[in-house]
Amino acid sequence: MLLAAATALIESSLQGGCPPSQRQLDALRAAPVSDVRALPRAEAGYIGAAMIMALSRTDRFAEALDLAAILVDGEPFPGDRDLPLDVLLAGGAALAELYIGVADGVRALEYALRLEARAREAGDPRWRYRALGLLAAAHAVNGEFADAATARAAMRELARDEAWDGDRAEFMAAVAEGIEVFTRMDAEAAAALVPRVRSLVEAEPNARSLADLLEAVALALAGEPTRSMALATKVVQGVTHPDGPGLVRSQALALQAFLLLGEREPLRALSLLQGAEPSRNHFICPASLRAVAFLQLHEDRQALKATSACKRRRVEHNLWSLPLVLLTRAIAHMRLGHAAAALRNAGEALAHAEGSRLRSVIALFPGGELQELMAFAQKRVPRIADGIRLSGADGEPSAPGEADPRIPPSLTDRERVVALQLRTTLSIAQIAELLFVAPSTVKSQTLSIYRKLGVRSRADAVRMLEQVGFYEL
Repeated sequence: MLLAAATALIESSLQGGCPPSQRQLDALRAAPVSDVRALPRAEAGYIGAAMIMALSRTDRFAEALDLAAILVDGEPFPGDRDLPLDVLLAGGAALAELYIGVADGVRALEYALRLEARAREAGDPRWRYRALGLLAAAHAVNGEFADAATARAAMRELARDEAWDGDRAEFMAAVAEGIEVFTRMDAEAAAALVPRVRSLVEAEPNARSLADLLEAVALALAGEPTRSMALATKVVQGVTHPDGPGLVRSQALALQAFLLLGEREPLRALSLLQGAEPSRNHFICPASLRAVAFLQLHEDRQALKATSACKRRRVEHNLWSLPLVLLTRAIAHMRLGHAAAALRNAGEALAHAEGSRLRSVIALFPGGELQELMAFAQKRVPRIADGIRLSGADGEPSAPGEADPRIPPSLTDRERVVALQLRTTLSIAQIAELLFVAPSTVKSQTLSIYRKLGVRSRADAVRMLEQVGFYEL
């Protein structure tokens, strides 16, 4: 029974799959872990992967994380080469999906990259399609939109080669695309994505709340805040999809606050966000939205206080929401007369976000706050004012994908984070500890930075980055 249920759920996540029955899902969620671990190792790994998926898809993330710890530590199926390839694929996909669900993009990316390599090894286009979707979502959760777009492009090419329906989205790729269209404030792309996601609902019920959220985003970008707010409220309350993913509901709540702040209603936004907690690594960051509300109320010290935890966690903070944190702090410091801190935070915001990726951030400052900052910076560090202007603060948004020309455009977001640390006296091992990654990861990213800059040493890399103004931003 459990093996059949596991097979049904895992196959449903692949191209052309059909959803499992409710009875099968219930069996997977209720199965005692001790019984599963008593099974042969390969069978336990396969069923365990399906159990993690079943729990994740009903927001039982604490149980899914506990189960993942038991299975990965006790029966390490994602890294055990002695297990059949189908078990390794199922385990890697389940763990990548789990960590995307809790907005831990770093862990999700680790498993998605491993999964994509194994899918190539398997030679099954359905598994490669699934791996690429998870890879796109993991990159998007990390704020690495260029990498997410590359993964989605590979999916489109694979779909053409296999003659699959190009009008039907893949769920995880849709998550990635939805995050990106919002940050780029692309109303046309948001509207086009909605029907593609709705076509998934029959095979993937979780797509229902995602489609509602994307439609709310499309309405917001089309200048219909009232309709957008009504639909976002339904997502938050679970009206159309009571078991919808918690991450989607959290994003809908953030959209509600975004709309209220855009309408200059900071008190309502603060009331709405009361008690809202950040997701893992601050992919959803209520603190940054609270800070905008305090700025609109001219309670600048409260804006700094609201983002103090974000400041302490800056290195592990999500790269998508970090620019908003930094810009709110820059404005607050400017108003309080802290010139150096204001310029430093504004420069860091630009260094962490390519120009067009700041559009949704800029939309939260309709009352001239950014114009204050631009005027302030123009007299001291003009390139900061120019960077904000290029991002669209003057009403002329930059073209999608346009980056600040003073920052080496080929560096990925994670490489930029490492590049910021290269100027310090920290060793590779110390940087790794600071970034919560393995030393080998930092070493690999450092070597990639050297290669892209055409240098052979840390000193030469820092020198070149200084020449292009990377550290001054």
